[in-house]
Amino acid sequence: MSLAYQADSLAKLSNNILDGLPAKYNLCMILLRKELLHEAQECYSEMKDVSVQFDLPRYKFWNPSGLGKVALANKEYKKALNYFEEAQLYENTAIVNPAHLIVLRNNQAKAYSALQQTNRALDRVDDALKLIESYHSPLNNRYLRQTLRLKANVLEKAKFFERAANVYAQYIDLLEETELETKAILEQEAKSFYEAEQHKLQLALADQKLATQEVELKKLQQEKSLTLAYILVFIVTVFSALIFWYFQRQFRLSKVQYFSKDPLTGLFNRLYLHNRLEKLIADHKGFCLVTLDLYEFKKFNDKYGYLVGDEVLRQLAAAMKESFRESQDIIVRSGGEEFVILCVSPSAEGVEARLDTVKQKLLLKTKQMVDDEVKFNTKVIRYTHQGLTTLLVQIDNAFRGHSNRKQKSQNVA
Repeated sequence: MSLAYQADSLAKLSNNILDGLPAKYNLCMILLRKELLHEAQECYSEMKDVSVQFDLPRYKFWNPSGLGKVALANKEYKKALNYFEEAQLYENTAIVNPAHLIVLRNNQAKAYSALQQTNRALDRVDDALKLIESYHSPLNNRYLRQTLRLKANVLEKAKFFERAANVYAQYIDLLEETELETKAILEQEAKSFYEAEQHKLQLALADQKLATQEVELKKLQQEKSLTLAYILVFIVTVFSALIFWYFQRQFRLSKVQYFSKDPLTGLFNRLYLHNRLEKLIADHKGFCLVTLDLYEFKKFNDKYGYLVGDEVLRQLAAAMKESFRESQDIIVRSGGEEFVILCVSPSAEGVEARLDTVKQKLLLKTKQMVDDEVKFNTKVIRYTHQGLTTLLVQIDNAFRGHSNRKQKSQNVA
């Protein structure tokens, strides 16, 4: 907590309000988890003023959501519902993790249940379950367990004991599944520990071998064969260094690959984009960005189902890989149906032609699947030595601009 306070204070002293917002957000969450409700409420209120001043949709979503949690902890259920409803107004324009939406629905259900509005509480829980079904995350089991337990509590409180018992049975099945997964993880950790011990043993044997070689070197020195001895030491040292470098490199590559790739499309994710942008900015290298999001993709999913929608996303990813220079340009799935292309060239020359190729390939693949077409919107953002936070805000604004154009088109229709 002290580090969070220090980061917030440094941001205020340097008058760096935008870059200080992530530290402020983390501080508010820590205060809420520590049940320092008065301090958490003041923290979220300060963050709300900044989000309104700079028109930041994500923080406009997070602020009332956090204030609603504070009101829920204070048992001010109607006040909490008002805050949660305010957060819902921004969930379609803010780029937020679906997990935040799941938590929001569950918190609304808790408030409605406390006010004995059982039907509304169950509606919110069912909304959360639908979000979990469409959300691909290793943490899905945990979110599902929390939501099922909440649903059982709501039903039990309303004296729907038979329905509550059925939901509890699903919850228990998930617990057992989690236990099996935990067991598998522990077995894997035990295996990794064994392999690490084996590696230590191999290193010890290598050290013993080196010790033996040192004895041999002494004999060579005694025989006045110093030149041969130095060559032997050099070869052994270089060989050992190469082996160590190879294993370290393989470990780093596997770690980066695991945390930086989107599991559905195989493209890089938003975290990887942040890291690359930071490096390019630090190295003073020119580049440009292209934002791309699918037009009315939610209606497409509702019409043909999420399995077809996922396949469309994979086909789009494959088309972009074929049309852009993947060894130089970086293609990122930012979230949902939103993508960002990082072009290492500061000019956007040739981008329109490649995007047109992507459009034609996607049209062909979609027609083969469902005899329909999926369109997308794009925007080019040029790097003019702005900071990382400003670039991220520009990306968010580009996606918001796409969303606003969709809304205007629907209103005209």
